[in-house]
Amino acid sequence: GMATRALLITVAVRLSTGMASGMQRCGYHRRGAILSARTPNRRMPLRSCSAGAKKSNVLQRMPRLYVDTKLDIGTPVTFDAIQSNYLTQVMRLKRDGKCRLFDGKSGEFTARIEQPDKRETVAIVSERLRNQE
Repeated sequence: GMATRALLITVAVRLSTGMASGMQRCGYHRRGAILSARTPNRRMPLRSCSAGAKKSNVLQRMPRLYVDTKLDIGTPVTFDAIQSNYLTQVMRLKRDGKCRLFDGKSGEFTARIEQPDKRETVAIVSERLRNQE
Protein backbone atom coordinates (compact mmCIF):
# COMPACT_ATOMS: atom_id res chain seq x y z
CA GLY A 1 0.00 0.00 0.00
CA MET A 2 0.94 3.63 0.36
CA ALA A 3 2.81 3.11 3.63
CA THR A 4 5.07 0.48 2.08
CA ARG A 5 5.65 2.68 -0.95
CA ALA A 6 6.57 5.68 1.25
CA LEU A 7 8.94 3.49 3.28
CA LEU A 8 10.66 2.22 0.13
CA ILE A 9 11.04 5.76 -1.22
CA THR A 10 12.53 6.87 2.12
CA VAL A 11 15.00 3.96 2.07
CA ALA A 12 15.92 4.69 -1.56
CA VAL A 13 16.58 8.36 -0.74
CA ARG A 14 18.68 7.44 2.28
CA LEU A 15 20.69 4.95 0.26
CA SER A 16 21.30 7.36 -2.61
CA THR A 17 22.45 10.11 -0.25
CA GLY A 18 24.49 7.78 1.96
CA MET A 19 22.33 8.44 5.02
CA ALA A 20 21.60 4.82 5.88
CA SER A 21 23.34 4.27 9.20
CA GLY A 22 25.89 1.51 9.25
CA MET A 23 25.40 0.55 5.60
CA GLN A 24 28.32 -0.61 3.50
CA ARG A 25 28.79 0.56 -0.08
CA CYS A 26 28.28 -2.60 -2.09
CA GLY A 27 25.43 -4.19 -4.05
CA TYR A 28 24.76 -6.91 -1.49
CA HIS A 29 24.18 -4.46 1.35
CA ARG A 30 22.11 -2.11 -0.78
CA ARG A 31 19.80 -4.99 -1.75
CA GLY A 32 19.71 -6.14 1.87
CA ALA A 33 18.53 -2.73 3.03
CA ILE A 34 15.67 -2.63 0.54
CA LEU A 35 14.61 -6.18 1.42
CA SER A 36 14.71 -5.36 5.11
CA ALA A 37 12.53 -2.30 4.50
CA ARG A 38 9.92 -4.47 2.77
CA THR A 39 9.95 -7.04 5.57
CA PRO A 40 10.95 -5.24 8.78
CA ASN A 41 10.36 -8.34 10.90
CA ARG A 42 12.96 -10.36 8.94
CA ARG A 43 15.98 -8.06 8.64
CA MET A 44 18.86 -9.44 6.66
CA PRO A 45 22.12 -9.36 8.61
CA LEU A 46 24.72 -6.94 7.32
CA ARG A 47 27.85 -8.93 6.69
CA SER A 48 31.11 -7.09 6.25
CA CYS A 49 33.12 -7.47 3.08
CA SER A 50 36.52 -9.07 3.48
CA ALA A 51 39.59 -6.96 2.76
CA GLY A 52 40.58 -9.32 -0.06
CA ALA A 53 37.26 -8.85 -1.80
CA LYS A 54 37.59 -5.07 -1.55
CA LYS A 55 41.12 -5.18 -2.99
CA SER A 56 40.12 -7.42 -5.90
CA ASN A 57 37.13 -5.18 -6.58
CA VAL A 58 39.44 -2.15 -6.78
CA LEU A 59 41.78 -4.04 -9.09
CA GLN A 60 38.91 -5.03 -11.37
CA ARG A 61 37.96 -1.38 -11.81
CA MET A 62 41.52 -0.42 -12.86
CA PRO A 63 42.03 -0.32 -16.63
CA ARG A 64 44.25 -3.20 -17.85
CA LEU A 65 46.53 -2.63 -20.83
CA TYR A 66 49.03 -4.67 -22.86
CA VAL A 67 52.43 -3.06 -23.49
CA ASP A 68 55.31 -4.15 -25.73
CA THR A 69 58.08 -3.13 -23.31
CA LYS A 70 59.51 -5.46 -20.65
CA LEU A 71 57.98 -4.57 -17.29
CA ASP A 72 59.77 -4.31 -13.96
CA ILE A 73 59.18 -2.24 -10.83
CA GLY A 74 60.33 1.36 -11.34
CA THR A 75 60.31 1.15 -15.16
CA PRO A 76 58.75 4.12 -16.96
CA VAL A 77 56.24 3.17 -19.67
CA THR A 78 55.23 5.51 -22.48
CA PHE A 79 51.84 4.72 -24.02
CA ASP A 80 51.04 5.27 -27.69
CA ALA A 81 48.35 7.74 -28.80
CA ILE A 82 45.50 5.19 -28.76
CA GLN A 83 46.28 3.89 -25.26
CA SER A 84 46.94 7.43 -23.98
CA ASN A 85 43.61 8.63 -25.31
CA TYR A 86 41.87 5.64 -23.69
CA LEU A 87 43.50 6.28 -20.29
CA THR A 88 43.07 10.05 -20.16
CA GLN A 89 39.88 10.72 -22.14
CA VAL A 90 37.81 7.53 -21.79
CA MET A 91 38.86 6.31 -18.33
CA ARG A 92 39.61 9.90 -17.19
CA LEU A 93 42.77 9.02 -15.27
CA LYS A 94 44.70 11.97 -13.92
CA ARG A 95 48.19 12.27 -12.44
CA ASP A 96 48.75 9.55 -9.78
CA GLY A 97 45.87 7.49 -11.26
CA LYS A 98 46.48 3.74 -11.39
CA CYS A 99 46.21 1.13 -14.12
CA ARG A 100 47.24 -2.51 -14.59
CA LEU A 101 49.84 -3.46 -17.18
CA PHE A 102 50.97 -6.78 -18.64
CA ASP A 103 53.48 -7.71 -21.33
CA GLY A 104 52.85 -11.44 -21.71
CA LYS A 105 56.29 -12.32 -20.30
CA SER A 106 56.96 -10.64 -16.94
CA GLY A 107 53.50 -10.88 -15.37
CA GLU A 108 50.99 -8.24 -14.33
CA PHE A 109 51.87 -4.95 -12.61
CA THR A 110 50.18 -1.81 -11.39
CA ALA A 111 51.45 1.50 -12.71
CA ARG A 112 50.98 5.09 -11.55
CA ILE A 113 50.31 7.81 -14.13
CA GLU A 114 53.17 10.30 -14.04
CA GLN A 115 52.45 12.55 -17.06
CA PRO A 116 48.88 12.32 -18.37
CA ASP A 117 48.41 13.50 -21.94
CA LYS A 118 45.92 12.38 -24.57
CA ARG A 119 48.71 11.77 -27.10
CA GLU A 120 51.61 10.46 -24.99
CA THR A 121 51.04 9.37 -21.38
CA VAL A 122 53.89 8.23 -19.13
CA ALA A 123 53.40 5.84 -16.20
CA ILE A 124 55.81 4.33 -13.66
CA VAL A 125 55.46 0.62 -12.84
CA SER A 126 54.90 0.42 -9.09
CA GLU A 127 53.87 -3.08 -7.90
CA ARG A 128 53.84 -6.66 -9.18
CA LEU A 129 50.40 -8.23 -8.94
CA ARG A 130 51.29 -11.70 -10.23
CA ASN A 131 53.89 -13.59 -12.20
CA GLN A 132 53.35 -14.83 -15.74
CA GLU A 133 51.77 -18.26 -15.75
